[in-house]
Amino acid sequence: MSSPQLIQNPLIPSTLSGSLDANAPRNAFQIDLRTFQSAAAANISLTGLSGDANLQVFREPAVAGGQRTQIGASSNQGKLSESLLFDTLNPGIYTIEVSLADQVPN
Repeated sequence: MSSPQLIQNPLIPSTLSGSLDANAPRNAFQIDLRTFQSAAAANISLTGLSGDANLQVFREPAVAGGQRTQIGASSNQGKLSESLLFDTLNPGIYTIEVSLADQVPN
């Protein structure tokens, strides 16, 4: 997996697109909220899916030992969309990972 794609301005709803397959089974995006003075709400959605995908959100940086803190996860199980809603995301860096579900070709 390459470096996460930075979502430039998290205050403006962003639409990013891409595809996953056996050669590239995961993609990542980052939101940098370090300059925010207080917590923010967030809605992270996958739409227009043609197969099962998993969505995970991690708070960075990784703690000692390399483990990241997962703050949300969802798998769509055949739906055409998936969303995670957060009432509060504290200032910091968050990584959003989208990956193919097991046994899904693309």
